[in-house]
Amino acid sequence: MNVTLPSRTLLLLALAAPLQAAPTYVPWPSQGVLKTLQKEAFLCSLNNSPDQCERARQGADELMDHPRLPAICKDVLWRLVKESRVAA
Repeated sequence: MNVTLPSRTLLLLALAAPLQAAPTYVPWPSQGVLKTLQKEAFLCSLNNSPDQCERARQGADELMDHPRLPAICKDVLWRLVKESRVAA
């Protein structure tokens, strides 16, 4: 009997389908990227310069869409975006 052959083939295809639909691998942000963002945020608070504050906001904003960062990291990035402003 060859009845089990189609059912085995269907089972194999059903198991292989998620492999084809898997998203592409996105690496974690490098230490260099995170250290640069930290330095820009520190320089923004130290010098109160619009250029440095803009770079800190832009760097944090780019990382907000990163799919592998957990929510706690995105909370810190959100605060950087909102608070990296030139003080009066």
